[in-house]
Amino acid sequence: MNWFDRMLRKNKNPYYKKIKKLLENQGLDTGMIEVYLLGGSTYNSENYEKALLAIEKNALKPFLDTNSYDTQLDNIEFYLIYYASGTSKIILIYDPFELYQAEEILKTFNFDHRVILRDVPMKLIFPD
Repeated sequence: MNWFDRMLRKNKNPYYKKIKKLLENQGLDTGMIEVYLLGGSTYNSENYEKALLAIEKNALKPFLDTNSYDTQLDNIEFYLIYYASGTSKIILIYDPFELYQAEEILKTFNFDHRVILRDVPMKLIFPD
């Protein structure tokens, strides 16, 4: 299957569906060419502040290694998005445990290509 066929095919990945919907609502989805899930952790004010600091200091791997993701709790998820324009962003979203609460974008960072996300596991979710 060539790249054009993959682009036309509907992506069934639940992480991609979630981030796509949130980005559409914010007008930030235009021209996405690749979307990666970097990981996640439980959400509380302390973890959120640590996550922001980890991204600013390019220390996301140690943060993810020491903070677990729990499907029974509220979580933060980290995404890396490359755009056709040549720009890229790291996006943090709030993923609540309660079904009546909606996901929301917490913070968007412009991603500098010179910064290396060394050792951070990156799962390609678009195109799949």
